[in-house]
This record gives sequence, structure tokens and C-alpha cells, in this order.
Amino acid sequence: MTARIGVVTFPGTLDDTDALRAVRLAGAEPVPLWHRDEDLR
Repeated sequence: MTARIGVVTFPGTLDDTDALRAVRLAGAEPVPLWHRDEDLR
């Protein structure tokens, strides 16, 4: 089972793309989340 890690995006942030890539490179599944999402999928 692969770990799923949420990466939260806030308006004006630039590091979310790097964080998504880092999670992928670490062997986990990145889950992009918008800061106003009501659930974590």
C-alpha cells in the first residue's frame, strides 16, 4: 500500500509544485488539496 500525502495549496504560494514532486520522488502518492477543500479525499 502506497502512502498518500496531501499537499495544500494557498493562493500566492509557489512551493506546492515542488512539494508534489518531492512526495512523488519519496515514493508516496501526492494528493493536491486546495486550501478551501472540505475533505481530504
